[in-house]
Order: sequence, then structure tokens, then C-alpha cells
Amino acid sequence: MRRQALIVVGALAALLLAVSSTAAAPRGRAPTGLLTALRGAVVGEIKEWKIPSTGVPEGIALGSDGALWFSERYTSQIGRMTRRGAFKIYSLDSVQHMTTDITAGPDGALWFTFPNNAPPFDSGRIGRITTAGNVTLNPIPGTTDAESITTGPDGNLWFADHVGAAVWRMTTGGAARKFAIPGPSGTYPYEITAGPDGALWFTDFNGRRIGRITTAGQVTFYPLGSQDGLPDSIATGPDGKLWFTLDQTGRIGRITTSGAIDEFTIDHPPSDYIFLSGIAAGPDGALWFTYQDYTSGASKVGRITTSGKITMFPTPTQQSSPPAITARGAGTMFFTEAAQRMGRITTR
Repeated sequence: MRRQALIVVGALAALLLAVSSTAAAPRGRAPTGLLTALRGAVVGEIKEWKIPSTGVPEGIALGSDGALWFSERYTSQIGRMTRRGAFKIYSLDSVQHMTTDITAGPDGALWFTFPNNAPPFDSGRIGRITTAGNVTLNPIPGTTDAESITTGPDGNLWFADHVGAAVWRMTTGGAARKFAIPGPSGTYPYEITAGPDGALWFTDFNGRRIGRITTAGQVTFYPLGSQDGLPDSIATGPDGKLWFTLDQTGRIGRITTSGAIDEFTIDHPPSDYIFLSGIAAGPDGALWFTYQDYTSGASKVGRITTSGKITMFPTPTQQSSPPAITARGAGTMFFTEAAQRMGRITTR
């Protein structure tokens, strides 16, 4: 979710929703909601909403109230959107910080990362916002840059810190503990998710490996078979495996809990720079991900089955740079777009 480079283009293009499908070439618990499938909808129909803010929507999570909550990079704001597109923006009153990721907490509230927006990264926070909009900010000791956050199987919040080369655990009371991640200089814990095996799994962006950390802090690494991709987002799939995106190369990876890795290639011009920054399990038994081609400007939402078949759906707004995606209910996924939009795509 991110991210390293975001193209923010506000021009709305009248693109046809042309759908391209390809069988991928292998190289080697979806959230629930109240929304039922949209009547008369077909797979891949996209609707967008312009947000009433100058921020860049990034992380997204389904709240216990049935609304979509999102973080805004480059601002200290959290947004809330109903499934019908009604917005409310909550200001956190800090010009030194920005919100980057957000997750549904074990306590019915939303939890988010709130790092400094510039070095020295010495006053980062983990925030909590109730569905009524009440905010608590919990300090993180030391130099940190929390990028991604998730609820762990132990009922705590876990977040990845790439500046501190660490994974952290925080209780719902705000007590934090740091687990240093071993590795060479440049180790870069990036995205994190709860695995199907009672552990947390994360991507090491610069280290080109997938990490596993137990709730007691024991770390295991699995290097990628290919070293030309940068592992970005990660999610647990409906098949009990972990699925992750690979920037630069346009591939989706899959890893078993025992460490076996396969990669699936998205059909795209080989010379293009592809940015894949979000992936989530869908209500249809597949994985859905976000896609930005920085060479051609094409923005898309993709679907990959657990057998590796990939289908791509262009977004109405070109160069929208969608960074994150999540499921909501029986027939839809919602996603954020750096072009100051929120999107919805039907899954059936």
C-alpha cells in the first residue's frame, strides 16, 4: 500500500470497460459484510467516487459499521465512505504525520499507521479511531516508519516498520513491543498480514523475500526464486496459502505455509514498469489485486484464481494508481485510487 511513487492525475477519461483475460504462466478468509451482490451486475463493473479531500487515499478496510474506512497519504486524515458513496473525513490535527495504512481491529475500532511525513521519523504513532470518530494516538518508541498494519491471531495489532527493520506488536491498550528482523543492511519489512497458520507473514521489499513471524517473535525467511521482483502486498488466500504482489515484473506470487513458492505472470509489455500494490481475498474464492503500468499509464484491477488464471479490468480513470483493495459483502471489492477516488468492482 503506498507508496514509493504515486501518479496523481485528476483527468477523468471515458474509457470502455474492456476486459482482457489470460491464462497465467506459473514460474516455479475473505472479510464478510452486509452487502449482497448488486442486482443485474456482471463481473468487473467499476464505479468511482471522488473523495471530498486533497489527500491521497491509500489503505482501506471494512469497518464493524459496514462502512469503508481509508487512510490518506500526505495528510493527517482518515476517511469513511458508505457503500453508496457518502463520505466523512476526520482530521487528526498533525502536520508532522500522515496516515498510511488501516485495518479493522479486534475491538470493533479501526487501527492505522501514523508515521512522520519526513525524517527523522522519531515520533511515529499507531492510531485508533472508533466508528463514531473518536481518536486515540499511541506513541511508538524510537525511530520508526510504520507502513502496514493488521490484526493478529492473538488479538493484538501487528505492524511492519521498514526504517527500524522491525515488526512490532501492539496491544489494544497501546503497549508496544519491537521484534528486530534479522538480515543485511537494507532489510525492509513492508506489508504484513495474518496467516492461516497462527503466524504473521510479511514482505521484505528490498530483501526480495517473504518473512514469517510467530506471535512469540520467531522469524523465518523464504527467498524468492526470481530476484527481479520486489514483494509488496500480501494476503491470505481462500486456499490456505499466502498470495503476494511483485513490483517491476508484473507477477503475482503464491507461497505455502511450508515455504514453496510459485509465480504467475500478468500479460503485459515486457519493457513496461508494473506496480502491483494491493491484494486481497475476494468473496468469489479468488484473489483481487491493483495494477498500475507506469510506462503506458494503464490502471487496472486484476483477479487471479487459485489455479492462476488472471483477468484484468481497466479503471475508468486512467493513471489512477490504485494502491489497496478489500472485500465488502457477497459481490463487491472496494479499492482506493491515488487520483483522489474510491472505486468499487463487482465480483459476480
